[in-house]
Amino acid sequence: MQSKLKQTFKVLALLSIISCNYNSQDATRKLKKKDTLLYAIYDSDNISKSIMSFTVLADSSFIFTNIVERPNYNKTEEFKGLVKIKNNHLDFFPFELDYNKSQNAELKNNYIDFEGGEFPFRMRIEKTKIQSPNYINYSRFPDIAVFKFIEKENSEHYKNYEINNDDLYKAEDILKQCFSDNKDKLTKYSDYVKQINAVKNKQNEIILFVHCYCKLDNFIKKEFRLAPIEMHDGGTCNVYIEINLSKNKYTHFHTASF
Repeated sequence: MQSKLKQTFKVLALLSIISCNYNSQDATRKLKKKDTLLYAIYDSDNISKSIMSFTVLADSSFIFTNIVERPNYNKTEEFKGLVKIKNNHLDFFPFELDYNKSQNAELKNNYIDFEGGEFPFRMRIEKTKIQSPNYINYSRFPDIAVFKFIEKENSEHYKNYEINNDDLYKAEDILKQCFSDNKDKLTKYSDYVKQINAVKNKQNEIILFVHCYCKLDNFIKKEFRLAPIEMHDGGTCNVYIEINLSKNKYTHFHTASF
């Protein structure tokens, strides 16, 4: 009888070890399945404080969190869904991203751009295992931001062009010449941030649409790379310059005052 009890105890102990080992392996598998492929953030501290994060997990699920804090109002939103990953592109499916109705996103130059929504915006990539090509070294161009041109409005005339470091060096030389030519209207070149759209026209020429804004406050200085600035007036603090990079010259210049 005692021998049978010992055998029973051994069997139970063995089953317990097997069960623990299986549970441990299962937990490890689940953890690996939930490994983070992408983590991006956006933080703004202007009139209200806004913190957003976007996480893509290895099972192709995503979590988008938006926290807004104001003196008399707080809000936290969380959106979840799935993405299809192809190279450096994400497609939201079967539903768009509820936050701004984006249908897709693109990773490049250490940012993720949410496209095709009600308003464009981007977030800074903190960690990624998803392909993210770098065409621009922004540390070399501290006052420049490049945004994708919205083709649907002018698709017959322009196509997006992937601008690179060499292009931007040339563009800066032309911009500085433009500022020098119009120094009676403008302050120093370094007093402005520059937001650029790069396209090719029907003649296959590289055209740059450049919007320059004075560094009026910390909001502009800190966030000009995260979303296009909308300024309806601004005088000489709102400057538009068009560059034909293929011809190495600027072709249009005006300010909100002229």
